[in-house]
Amino acid sequence: MLGAQTLTDGVIVLRDVTAGDTERLYEWRNDPQTRPMFRDSAPLDFEAHCRFVRSYLENQPRGAWLIVEAAGAAAGTISLYNFSADDRACEFGRFLIAPEHRGAGYGRRALALLLAWAASLGIAKVSCEVLDSNAPALRLYRSLGFTPAGRDDSGVRSFVMLETSLSGK
Repeated sequence: MLGAQTLTDGVIVLRDVTAGDTERLYEWRNDPQTRPMFRDSAPLDFEAHCRFVRSYLENQPRGAWLIVEAAGAAAGTISLYNFSADDRACEFGRFLIAPEHRGAGYGRRALALLLAWAASLGIAKVSCEVLDSNAPALRLYRSLGFTPAGRDDSGVRSFVMLETSLSGK
């Protein structure tokens, strides 16, 4: 959690998710172009979503769930979670840019800013998974230093596991 702090690169701002973001997050996650990119591609139930957000906000787990803002408007979301016991490795995800903000480079900026912040916290390795058919995401992640670390072909769809070392960045 960032708390009162925000992160910015001068174009975008990353700030903590709040209860006021609940409906927006629900709409973004249920967007017909976005939903199929997630491991669970089924439409979200609004009440279950509200319980998830409320639980996250009340329990303050290790990590951060952030809103990406551009020009004062909410434009997407990104998060760090699943930390190792020593806090030196984690996963990033819950990453999406709202349809009306895609193509402006906000996703690249958000991920680069998140990785820089993670490195400043002493995190040495960040991993993620991406649907193997999501070519734009794969290009983005590889361009920011992620390399293949495995595959998950156990379900109906295949996911590529990627990771990057933040040491020396």
